[in-house]
Amino acid sequence: MFLPYLSGERTPHNDPYAQGVFFGMTHATERAHLGYAVLEGVTLGLADGLDALHAAGVATDRLSLIGGGARSAFWAQLIADALNVRTRQHGG
Repeated sequence: MFLPYLSGERTPHNDPYAQGVFFGMTHATERAHLGYAVLEGVTLGLADGLDALHAAGVATDRLSLIGGGARSAFWAQLIADALNVRTRQHGG
């Protein structure tokens, strides 16, 4: 697991001192595990933000993905599955 707080965290935690970290690494951890952990950690961070929107009364069932990560169909599907939303990739 990866906490992606390399520059603190804004919404919804508002903690400028939050730090990134990998958990659960062993001698058997491979580069692919770390890469997947980063994608998963960032995705779960997006889920935190989406939960904050829902708590504020904003309803959405789809997200537009932009930037370099939006080129990854794998990541788009991971986001869609984890957040239970449809995604649309706009590239980057």
